[in-house]
Amino acid sequence: MIDSSKYTLDADRQCPSWLRSAYDDLCGAVRGEPHTELIPVEDACMRVTAEDVKAPGPVPRVPYTLRRGYAVRAADTAGASRAHPVELEKNCGGLRNFIETGGDPAASALERGQCEYLPAGIPLPEDADAVLYTPPVETDEVTLPIESTLKVTAPVSKGDNARLAGQDYERGATLVARGTRITPQIQAVLIAAGVFTVPVYRSPRVGVVLSSYDAVPPANVEHAWQQPDSMSAYVRSMFARWGYVMPSVELLTPLPPTDSPNTAHDAQEVYRDRLLDLMSAYDLLIGVGMPVDGTMLGNGLGGPVSCFPHGQERVHFDNTKDRGFICGLGDDRTSPVLGKHPYYQPDSPNEIFRYDGFYIYDRAIVFNVPGQTPEVGAVMHLFIRRILDSMEYVAHPGPVWRRGTLASPLTRHGKEHRFIWGVARTDEKGRVVIEARDDQNSQSLRSFAVSNVLVAIRSGADSLAAGECVDYLLLE
Repeated sequence: MIDSSKYTLDADRQCPSWLRSAYDDLCGAVRGEPHTELIPVEDACMRVTAEDVKAPGPVPRVPYTLRRGYAVRAADTAGASRAHPVELEKNCGGLRNFIETGGDPAASALERGQCEYLPAGIPLPEDADAVLYTPPVETDEVTLPIESTLKVTAPVSKGDNARLAGQDYERGATLVARGTRITPQIQAVLIAAGVFTVPVYRSPRVGVVLSSYDAVPPANVEHAWQQPDSMSAYVRSMFARWGYVMPSVELLTPLPPTDSPNTAHDAQEVYRDRLLDLMSAYDLLIGVGMPVDGTMLGNGLGGPVSCFPHGQERVHFDNTKDRGFICGLGDDRTSPVLGKHPYYQPDSPNEIFRYDGFYIYDRAIVFNVPGQTPEVGAVMHLFIRRILDSMEYVAHPGPVWRRGTLASPLTRHGKEHRFIWGVARTDEKGRVVIEARDDQNSQSLRSFAVSNVLVAIRSGADSLAAGECVDYLLLE
């Protein structure tokens, strides 16, 4: 019998419990609520709502036909039966009026005892509240007799084959709750509901920095040992997929090895000035290009500790001391808020951490993400999605973890958590089954190329058998 209790999600955070401390470290880098702005709804896709968005009117605003047939007033059909049918007068101008008036229901308003034939998906005539469905007639006759009346042999209920006004949302109903990322579906609903502007949190300015000794832009590769920089392109593409405006890749020359104190000081000054410029231009910086070994984390965008006035923190995500990434915090850029009393950090009398009534804390967050593209990709899905949602005050920050079963056995490492790329499919019973190669490593390009999920494997002495539950992220 399979014991899946070891692999259950954390109930509070909806993530594997052994990732909780790493997620807590990330959330500690984001303090306070970001600024808000009011933007046109057409520009709101992938932004995060800063307030509940209410329906300004009923949705839909007028009734619509769901099936083709005769639009009727349900009350006119009361008491109809085969023995005592109700006859309704046919109004023949409905479709023509729809075309000529752009769908104005008043142009084809029904009087008592009238009906009107309409196709599916257009507004009902004024005062109509149901549709009597009429299936297509199959006949060999060239012409069919045109009846001036319609015989109804059973009563029609209000709303039959129709979508009534306010059936989706009543006026004042919450369309989108505060802290929701606006998907294309949500944006379409807002537009359909007549919403013109949406209050959203300010979107962070994100940037990608290449700082490497051996990785170079693809066009600049001259030697076989040089890596064509695929890491920056991947990170930029992920940011763009998540809805962020992406500038070109920034370059930062890493510190050179030197035995001369003067040369080291001059190099650090140049490096520091460049890094400070980057931290003033962006809210979130992702640095790539360094080897994965922990001894190199201080190089590249990790840089000297002196570059980060609030220090650095190493985030571990695989239960080892060597592998992980550096999180550094830039200087406070919070502007004074007129009419609000500032509160200062207890250990820093010059550092404002909130004003009366609301929190604002504006500073750059810098991540130095080492490794080749597969490992950088894992960090993007595991952690960068989380920090972005936190920076935009998403009510339930991602990533969204799911459960699936293994198609074949997987080896677990004794002390190191594994993140491996896999392919998920749905079997004949509707279960998610994951195929994953057991021989892949953090640099496995072949497995990375064909994957649609990232699977988390907790450390342990025993292997996982086929059919056991695992946690995975869908590569959206």
